[in-house]
Formats: sequence, structure tokens, C-alpha cells
Amino acid sequence: MTIELKKKDALELLILNFIGKLNKLNSYGVLDIFSSDYTHMKIDDILNEYNKLEKNPLIDGKREEGKIVFIDENNGYGIIHRKLGGYLKFILPEGRGARGLGRKVSFDIELNKIGAHIIDRGKSQNDWNT
Repeated sequence: MTIELKKKDALELLILNFIGKLNKLNSYGVLDIFSSDYTHMKIDDILNEYNKLEKNPLIDGKREEGKIVFIDENNGYGIIHRKLGGYLKFILPEGRGARGLGRKVSFDIELNKIGAHIIDRGKSQNDWNT
């Protein structure tokens, strides 16, 4: 079966699939997500394309809040879901690992670098969804 989606929805599905949020789809018989326009892209490019479509654009040097939704300790990066919408890639601080998964964070936007620099880790789970 093929389902046609808006560009933003297709990109978000690819992001959610990448960060492992779509495991529940297996119970419905969905085996994989394929997009002829986007599946050849790396996650950095998919995140950038998705963020271009967000109502609240990224502003360099602005402090924001978000939640860590993905950690890749082997490659030293994670992904934050911005409270204002969109997703950012960030470099893992030395020795912090997956302890931050699901946590609120404050961060500065750094458009000229990988995406975000974490300033502060929260101690409680965030209550908004990815």
C-alpha cells in the first residue's frame, strides 16, 4: 500500500522512524517507511528540511527548551525535540551518555555548528509529546 503525505508529514515520519518512535506500527503490519524523495538523505538533511517547514524558525544565539528524544553514544550525538517545534541534532557532552534521554534541556541555537549546545539538563520528564 502507498500513502501520499504532505512533505512535512513525510519528513516527520522519517525522523520518528529514525529515532525509533514508530515501533508500534509493526503491530499493524507496517514493515518500513520509504520516500522516493527523502530516504536517500542523511538524518542531518532530513532534520534541516523538516525545520525549514516549522512555523517557529531557528534563531541563531536564541536560548530554547526541548526534550532529548534520541541518543547515539557510538557516534557521539543526540536529537532534541524543540518545545517550539522541530528537531535539532547536538553533540553529546563527554561522559553524559543516555542518562539524558527523555529529559528537558535548555540550549542555545548554533546555526553555524551541528545544531544545539546544551546548557542545562532538567531533572524531570517532559510532558509534551514528540
